[in-house]
Amino acid sequence: MNLSIATNPTTEQLDIECHQLWIDVQSGNKLAFRHLYDLYLDDLFSYGRRITSDESVIEDCIHDVFTDIWKYKNNIQIKSSLKFYLFKSLQRKVIHVLKASRKYPTSDINEVYLEGVPSYEEDLISEQTEKERKKKFSNSLQHLTKRQREIIKLRYQDNFSNEEISDIMNLSIESTYNLISKAIGKLKKVLR
Repeated sequence: MNLSIATNPTTEQLDIECHQLWIDVQSGNKLAFRHLYDLYLDDLFSYGRRITSDESVIEDCIHDVFTDIWKYKNNIQIKSSLKFYLFKSLQRKVIHVLKASRKYPTSDINEVYLEGVPSYEEDLISEQTEKERKKKFSNSLQHLTKRQREIIKLRYQDNFSNEEISDIMNLSIESTYNLISKAIGKLKKVLR
């Protein structure tokens, strides 16, 4: 079994590899389960930070999600994508914990999580240009509403489909399209 992920995999390649990873987890492969955990831990933690700033709640809920996955691996049916299943499971657990403790979710993300840090060998000019681009984009996100920032991150950073986003954000599909469109329009205006 090859568990390596390509440096810049296409969505289709990642879906195929994640599907195989899930099959391996369901068959009881502990190495595959550990790889699944390692593969999604950072993304899940970042997503949890969008729901609450309480890192201990996020960590506990991520642990609970993976404990449940291992415990119920033979009964879980992934209907969309593995990543969607993990994000939605984490969302439910965090909200449940926050409601049970009478805390309400807050979003205190102050910057966008963008991929990669320029390598040490890269040209200094390219590095500076990338930093400026990230800063400009991050600053432009601050002009969006909380919901607009969330939908942009789910769509373009986390690569969820519009249907998955509508489920995560509890919106109709039409409202999802409208919110994405308005957010993009506002970003275009700010970035001009």
